[in-house]
Order: sequence, then C-alpha cells, then structure tokens
Amino acid sequence: MNKPSFVPKVPNSYDFAYDEPEHSSLPHVVKFSGGRSSAMMLLILLHNRKLRAKRGDVIVFNNTSAEHPETYKFVRTCKEIAERRYGIPFFLTEFQTYEDAWLGRWRRVASYRLVKATPYREYKNRNSNGYRQKGEVFKEFISWNSQLPTRFARTCTEYLKLQTTAHFLEDWFGRCTSRQDQASGQFACKDRTRRLGHFYPESMMPQPETYGQRAEIVRYHFDQPCVRNAQKFGDFTDAHLVDFHRKHIEPYVFDQKATLRSQDPLKFVSLVGLRADEPVRVARILQRNNAAHSPDRLADGEYVYAPLFNWNIGKEDVLEFWNEQSFDLGIPVETNLSNCVYCFMKGPSTLRKLAKHSTGEGPSNIQWWADVESDYSRVVQSSTKPGEMTTFGFFGANALTYSRIIATSDANDDSRSISTLPCECTD
Repeated sequence: MNKPSFVPKVPNSYDFAYDEPEHSSLPHVVKFSGGRSSAMMLLILLHNRKLRAKRGDVIVFNNTSAEHPETYKFVRTCKEIAERRYGIPFFLTEFQTYEDAWLGRWRRVASYRLVKATPYREYKNRNSNGYRQKGEVFKEFISWNSQLPTRFARTCTEYLKLQTTAHFLEDWFGRCTSRQDQASGQFACKDRTRRLGHFYPESMMPQPETYGQRAEIVRYHFDQPCVRNAQKFGDFTDAHLVDFHRKHIEPYVFDQKATLRSQDPLKFVSLVGLRADEPVRVARILQRNNAAHSPDRLADGEYVYAPLFNWNIGKEDVLEFWNEQSFDLGIPVETNLSNCVYCFMKGPSTLRKLAKHSTGEGPSNIQWWADVESDYSRVVQSSTKPGEMTTFGFFGANALTYSRIIATSDANDDSRSISTLPCECTD
C-alpha cells in the first residue's frame, strides 16, 4: 500500500488528561467535520499516536451531500493520510432509508450507508458506492421527514449527523463477536453490515398519491431503494482491518449490534474539533458528559473530549498550522462556505454575501436551496388568523426565504434582524 505524498508537519508531545483513567482504554471515535480545525486535531492525534486500531478507534465523516466541492477533496486527502500512513480506518457515511414493516404497517426506516471517497455515478446496470454531492441525501431526509429543518428545529443535524453516526457505530463495534469462525477456528471480528429491508420485488408502501397534499413532498424518498444492501467495511477503507481488543466492546454486543442506549451501554470516547475560542460549545458537551440518558447525547456511554480546547488552540493557531502544510482546505478563509454551503444557520446577511459565490448546480448554488424550500415548505391553516395560511420554510413560519435573500443580495432590506447562529452540527 502506497503512503500518501502529503507529509503533515505536526508538532510533537501533544497530550491531554482523561477525566477518568478508564477512558484511555475505551475505543475512540473521531467526529470529522471536514473543516480545518477538525483536520488539525486529527493530524495531531495521528502523529502523536493517540489513535489505535486494535482499541476499535475509527474516524467518521457524515456526508450531507450539501458540502462544498473543496470539502470533499480535503476529506479525501485526510482519509488517505489517516489510513495509508497511520492505519486508522476512516469512513464516509450517508443517511439512507429502507422499507420495512412494524406492527403490520409498512414504513421507511432511517439508517445509513457506507460510501467511498469518490463521487457517486450511475451506471447502466448498477450504481457506484461513491458519495453524493448534489443534495440527494439532504432531499431524501426532507422527503422522509415530510418537512424542512429550521433554525428552531435542526432535524438535519439530528438525522444526517448524530443518528447516522449512532447507526454506524452500532455496526462498527458490532463487528466484535465471540462467535468462532468455522473455517479458521479463530475468533474474529465480522466485516459486513447487515442487509436491511424486505425481500419483495417492489415497494410495499402505499403510493404517494394517497398522501393527499403531502404527495409531492414524500415522493422523493419513496423513489429510493427499498433495501440497504449488506456492505463490507473493508471495501470502504484502505486501512487494514484488525480484530478489536474485546474487553471494552464484546460484553455490549448482541446479535452483531453494539448497545449504545441502555442502563449499561458500551462506553467510548468521542473527539471533536472545538477550539479554545469556543468555550460555550465546549462547556455544553462537557456538561452533557455528566448527564445520564440525556437526549442530546449520541449514546449513553459516550464521553466527549475537545483536544484543541485542552491544548489552548484558537482560530489563529489553526490558520497558522495550515500555512505550514503542503495541502489545505481549498475554501478561502475569509468566506463562510464550509459545512452545508448555504446553510440557513449562517444567517441572511452572510447568505447574501455568499450568494455571489454561487457556482454550477446543486447545493453549491443558492438557487438550489431556494428551489428546495419552495418544493418542501409546509403550508397549513393559520392557528391564529382564520382564513389565512402559514408557510413554514427554513427560517420559520412566514419568515424570510431563500428567494428573498437572492433577490436582495445586492440591496438592503428589513430582514437583517434575523441573527447569525452557529451551526454546531458537530457538537
């Protein structure tokens, strides 16, 4: 296996104290956002040998399909370094639904799929396993959820990031099993996720037309595959997959699934790229570490650490770090095009400025966001004004719209009272 040509320049002797001595032995999960801070944290951890494959450590990037094209290039480079130079598995995941029955009723269930670090392309008789980059995942989620995420209900964060990571970790740690391999006689980790969905040749769900006014909203996810096929972990990483140390994982694995939610869950450490100049966000995750069964936690046994915060690294330190590297995220520092390119959490003033950077098709063009808002906005009878309708868009009820932002990108209007809020989708 060839090592990547990029050789990071990383300082030595970075360490941080664990809250409990036991935490150093637990499997570590790096939540990789695709940004400069997250990548700096990852490279320091790798260079200082803080991640170990035998412990079950893994790096995860959740693709929303609405990221900037340069983000995907950056993720691919970081993945190559982590896997080929340091041997730590780095997976790209995407939200996906499948069709199943529960209590006699057919429905689509949220799950995830593994994808490769190359773009998705359709072939005549098959589909590639590449990542989506034209908003497909985002639209499937909105269609499945039957409403847009908003600044007040960030369901996109919940399902495209948090829940997708949780479903993946159930399978990843579920690799650890005490069952003996019949061929070799050895106890070995499993290397395949389960097939999910029914075995009927066609959809068992009622047709979208039966949903009345919601027909056009639900149609998109109804057209997605009914099944999530089984996938081999080894097909989605260049790192050599090794068997885990069993002590901290195997007791919490049942039927090839790790138990993340219970009174006695699997325990693991999560590492996020929050900096020293983000104390409020860090305080929130540290508070969550001490809350039993908090709905804000990814899992009941998750303990979140922010190494950059512990190392007193701020934004300027991150920029200085990348000035020393032979590669960098190809998004200008002075713009706010990272994460979902035109995310509504960036605020109208920022979005007006970013509208001038619109290019191509899909989420990298703000018009895509306006079209999605127009297609999926929920219109209902007003609860306070009889005879009037209320429209729920990305910015709330009867509020600012992306079409309005585009129309006023070169002018002032009275919508600037809506403030910019931090996205925080990696917390």
